[in-house]
Amino acid sequence: MVKSKKNLDIYGLIVIDRSEMTIATLSGGKKNIIKIMSAAKPFKRLERCEIQKNYRPLIEQATQEFFIRAGEHINNQFLSLQLKGIIIGGGGPTKKYFVKGDYLDNRLKEKIIAIIDIGYSGEQGIDDLIKKAKLIL
Repeated sequence: MVKSKKNLDIYGLIVIDRSEMTIATLSGGKKNIIKIMSAAKPFKRLERCEIQKNYRPLIEQATQEFFIRAGEHINNQFLSLQLKGIIIGGGGPTKKYFVKGDYLDNRLKEKIIAIIDIGYSGEQGIDDLIKKAKLIL
């Protein structure tokens, strides 16, 4: 007799901040990193306050462009999957700003089950997100 494999739930995981985005899936306790993407950093660290004020619109524009690219990658990867839910993590208000914006397809927005504060980005951020989302999962 052939045993049928139990269908495992697949969750989409997104960790995002202004400088990096990582997407992964979690199924049966196994994570799969799909994409790690860094934002272009057009400016080195700005020292003086008045210089920061002058470059603020350019920094905001670079962030906006990064979020658009990140949203396109997420949409391309996650829309083809049968996700049970999506969990988003990141530091500060950035993750909520990303979710409220028009970066994600509405079909994916409907699947968001949690937005969680985490302190890391990259693969370490995904691990932290999984750890903090255990009760939800």
